[in-house]
Amino acid sequence: MKKLKNIVDDAIKRIVLAFVWFENRQIQPRWTEQSRERKLIKLTALEQLDFPLWNSLKDNWNIRVVIKEGLGGLVERIGHEKYLITLGYRDENILYHELAHIAQDKLGYNMNSHPYSHIVVELVSCVLCYLVGKNLDFSESFNYIQERAEWKNKTVLDACTKVLYQTKRIVLFVLEESEISPRKFNKNVMLWPPLGW
Repeated sequence: MKKLKNIVDDAIKRIVLAFVWFENRQIQPRWTEQSRERKLIKLTALEQLDFPLWNSLKDNWNIRVVIKEGLGGLVERIGHEKYLITLGYRDENILYHELAHIAQDKLGYNMNSHPYSHIVVELVSCVLCYLVGKNLDFSESFNYIQERAEWKNKTVLDACTKVLYQTKRIVLFVLEESEISPRKFNKNVMLWPPLGW
Protein backbone atom coordinates (compact mmCIF):
# COMPACT_ATOMS: atom_id res chain seq x y z
CA MET A 1 0.00 0.00 0.00
CA LYS A 2 2.86 2.40 0.84
CA LYS A 3 4.44 1.74 -2.57
CA LEU A 4 1.13 2.53 -4.29
CA LYS A 5 0.78 5.78 -2.33
CA ASN A 6 4.31 6.79 -3.37
CA ILE A 7 3.56 6.02 -7.02
CA VAL A 8 0.36 8.09 -6.87
CA ASP A 9 2.14 10.98 -5.11
CA ASP A 10 4.82 10.99 -7.80
CA ALA A 11 2.26 10.93 -10.63
CA ILE A 12 0.25 13.80 -9.14
CA LYS A 13 3.43 15.83 -8.64
CA ARG A 14 4.53 15.27 -12.25
CA ILE A 15 1.17 16.32 -13.66
CA VAL A 16 0.84 19.41 -11.48
CA LEU A 17 4.41 20.38 -12.50
CA ALA A 18 3.41 20.03 -16.15
CA PHE A 19 0.43 22.33 -15.50
CA VAL A 20 2.72 24.84 -13.75
CA TRP A 21 4.96 24.73 -16.82
CA PHE A 22 1.98 25.70 -19.01
CA GLU A 23 0.83 28.37 -16.60
CA ASN A 24 4.26 29.99 -16.05
CA ARG A 25 4.84 30.25 -19.77
CA GLN A 26 1.34 31.65 -20.19
CA ILE A 27 0.66 29.09 -22.89
CA GLN A 28 -2.91 29.29 -24.01
CA PRO A 29 -3.46 26.23 -26.21
CA ARG A 30 -7.19 26.92 -26.34
CA TRP A 31 -9.12 24.31 -28.24
CA THR A 32 -12.42 24.52 -29.98
CA GLU A 33 -15.03 21.81 -30.27
CA GLN A 34 -14.22 21.54 -33.99
CA SER A 35 -10.49 20.95 -33.43
CA ARG A 36 -11.24 18.54 -30.62
CA GLU A 37 -13.63 16.49 -32.74
CA ARG A 38 -10.92 16.02 -35.37
CA LYS A 39 -8.58 14.55 -32.71
CA LEU A 40 -11.06 12.19 -31.09
CA ILE A 41 -12.14 8.83 -32.47
CA LYS A 42 -15.90 8.44 -32.62
CA LEU A 43 -17.17 5.59 -30.50
CA THR A 44 -19.21 3.19 -32.60
CA ALA A 45 -19.17 0.01 -30.51
CA LEU A 46 -18.76 -0.66 -26.81
CA GLU A 47 -16.04 -3.21 -27.61
CA GLN A 48 -13.80 -0.24 -28.47
CA LEU A 49 -13.59 0.59 -24.75
CA ASP A 50 -10.77 -1.86 -24.12
CA PHE A 51 -8.90 0.06 -21.42
CA PRO A 52 -7.24 -1.55 -18.36
CA LEU A 53 -9.02 0.28 -15.54
CA TRP A 54 -12.34 0.24 -17.38
CA ASN A 55 -12.29 -3.51 -17.93
CA SER A 56 -11.51 -4.03 -14.26
CA LEU A 57 -14.22 -1.70 -12.88
CA LYS A 58 -17.24 -1.74 -15.20
CA ASP A 59 -18.88 -4.86 -13.72
CA ASN A 60 -17.77 -4.31 -10.11
CA TRP A 61 -19.23 -0.83 -10.12
CA ASN A 62 -22.44 -1.68 -12.02
CA ILE A 63 -21.77 0.71 -14.88
CA ARG A 64 -23.74 0.70 -18.10
CA VAL A 65 -22.50 2.63 -21.12
CA VAL A 66 -24.48 4.04 -24.01
CA ILE A 67 -23.12 5.68 -27.13
CA LYS A 68 -24.37 9.11 -28.17
CA GLU A 69 -22.66 10.70 -31.13
CA GLY A 70 -21.08 14.08 -30.49
CA LEU A 71 -21.22 13.91 -26.71
CA GLY A 72 -17.93 13.99 -24.81
CA GLY A 73 -19.05 12.27 -21.64
CA LEU A 74 -21.79 12.31 -19.04
CA VAL A 75 -22.40 10.19 -15.96
CA GLU A 76 -25.69 9.69 -14.14
CA ARG A 77 -26.73 7.65 -11.14
CA ILE A 78 -29.60 5.41 -12.23
CA GLY A 79 -30.34 3.63 -8.99
CA HIS A 80 -28.65 2.46 -5.84
CA GLU A 81 -25.02 1.80 -6.80
CA LYS A 82 -25.88 1.78 -10.54
CA TYR A 83 -24.45 4.25 -13.03
CA LEU A 84 -24.92 5.18 -16.67
CA ILE A 85 -22.08 6.73 -18.69
CA THR A 86 -22.94 8.29 -22.02
CA LEU A 87 -19.97 8.62 -24.39
CA GLY A 88 -19.47 9.80 -27.93
CA TYR A 89 -15.74 9.22 -28.26
CA ARG A 90 -13.20 6.45 -27.62
CA ASP A 91 -10.96 8.40 -25.26
CA GLU A 92 -9.41 7.16 -22.02
CA ASN A 93 -9.20 10.63 -20.55
CA ILE A 94 -12.95 11.20 -20.98
CA LEU A 95 -13.83 7.73 -19.69
CA TYR A 96 -11.58 8.06 -16.62
CA HIS A 97 -13.03 11.53 -15.98
CA GLU A 98 -16.48 9.94 -15.75
CA LEU A 99 -15.12 7.04 -13.63
CA ALA A 100 -13.69 9.64 -11.24
CA HIS A 101 -17.18 11.15 -10.84
CA ILE A 102 -18.47 7.69 -9.91
CA ALA A 103 -15.60 7.21 -7.45
CA GLN A 104 -16.51 10.56 -5.89
CA ASP A 105 -20.05 9.32 -5.39
CA LYS A 106 -18.91 5.98 -3.96
CA LEU A 107 -16.68 7.81 -1.46
CA GLY A 108 -19.59 9.97 -0.33
CA TYR A 109 -18.75 13.17 -2.20
CA ASN A 110 -21.65 14.59 -4.14
CA MET A 111 -20.55 14.27 -7.77
CA ASN A 112 -21.16 17.91 -8.66
CA SER A 113 -21.71 19.86 -5.46
CA HIS A 114 -18.08 20.42 -4.44
CA PRO A 115 -17.01 23.72 -6.00
CA TYR A 116 -13.82 22.11 -7.26
CA SER A 117 -15.43 18.81 -8.25
CA HIS A 118 -14.56 19.02 -11.93
CA ILE A 119 -10.98 20.06 -11.18
CA VAL A 120 -10.64 16.97 -8.98
CA VAL A 121 -11.99 14.56 -11.58
CA GLU A 122 -9.92 16.02 -14.41
CA LEU A 123 -6.78 15.77 -12.29
CA VAL A 124 -7.75 12.19 -11.33
CA SER A 125 -8.25 11.37 -15.00
CA CYS A 126 -4.79 12.72 -15.88
CA VAL A 127 -3.17 10.70 -13.10
CA LEU A 128 -4.95 7.50 -14.15
CA CYS A 129 -4.00 7.98 -17.81
CA TYR A 130 -0.41 8.64 -16.78
CA LEU A 131 -0.28 5.54 -14.57
CA VAL A 132 -1.68 3.18 -17.20
CA GLY A 133 0.83 4.45 -19.73
CA LYS A 134 -1.19 6.66 -22.02
CA ASN A 135 1.04 9.33 -23.55
CA LEU A 136 -0.91 12.53 -23.13
CA ASP A 137 -0.72 16.06 -24.29
CA PHE A 138 -2.16 17.57 -21.13
CA SER A 139 -3.01 20.90 -22.77
CA GLU A 140 -6.73 20.10 -22.99
CA SER A 141 -6.81 19.06 -19.32
CA PHE A 142 -4.84 22.17 -18.42
CA ASN A 143 -7.38 24.35 -20.25
CA TYR A 144 -10.27 22.52 -18.60
CA ILE A 145 -8.79 23.06 -15.13
CA GLN A 146 -7.69 26.61 -15.89
CA GLU A 147 -11.20 27.59 -16.97
CA ARG A 148 -12.70 26.22 -13.75
CA ALA A 149 -9.93 27.74 -11.62
CA GLU A 150 -10.66 31.14 -13.15
CA TRP A 151 -14.29 30.80 -12.05
CA LYS A 152 -12.90 30.74 -8.49
CA ASN A 153 -10.29 33.47 -9.17
CA LYS A 154 -7.51 30.94 -8.63
CA THR A 155 -4.44 29.95 -10.58
CA VAL A 156 -4.19 26.38 -11.84
CA LEU A 157 -1.57 25.64 -9.17
CA ASP A 158 -3.76 27.07 -6.39
CA ALA A 159 -6.78 25.08 -7.58
CA CYS A 160 -4.79 21.83 -7.90
CA THR A 161 -3.19 22.34 -4.50
CA LYS A 162 -6.62 22.84 -2.94
CA VAL A 163 -7.83 19.46 -4.25
CA LEU A 164 -4.73 17.29 -3.72
CA TYR A 165 -6.14 15.32 -0.78
CA GLN A 166 -9.40 14.45 -2.55
CA THR A 167 -7.55 13.70 -5.81
CA LYS A 168 -5.15 11.29 -4.10
CA ARG A 169 -7.96 9.64 -2.17
CA ILE A 170 -9.98 9.04 -5.35
CA VAL A 171 -6.99 7.77 -7.36
CA LEU A 172 -6.06 5.31 -4.60
CA PHE A 173 -9.69 4.16 -4.31
CA VAL A 174 -9.95 3.55 -8.07
CA LEU A 175 -6.65 1.65 -8.15
CA GLU A 176 -7.53 -0.47 -5.12
CA GLU A 177 -10.96 -1.28 -6.52
CA SER A 178 -9.50 -2.17 -9.93
CA GLU A 179 -6.94 -4.51 -8.39
CA ILE A 180 -4.38 -3.51 -11.01
CA SER A 181 -0.89 -4.17 -9.71
CA PRO A 182 1.50 -1.19 -9.60
CA ARG A 183 3.96 -3.43 -11.47
CA LYS A 184 1.70 -3.08 -14.51
CA PHE A 185 2.05 0.70 -14.60
CA ASN A 186 4.08 1.98 -17.51
CA LYS A 187 7.11 3.79 -16.12
CA ASN A 188 8.14 5.08 -19.55
CA VAL A 189 5.13 7.24 -20.31
CA MET A 190 6.05 10.67 -21.64
CA LEU A 191 4.55 13.83 -20.27
CA TRP A 192 4.30 16.93 -22.35
CA PRO A 193 6.03 19.09 -21.44
CA PRO A 194 8.88 16.74 -20.54
CA LEU A 195 9.89 17.06 -16.91
CA GLY A 196 13.36 18.25 -16.04
CA TRP A 197 13.25 21.23 -18.45
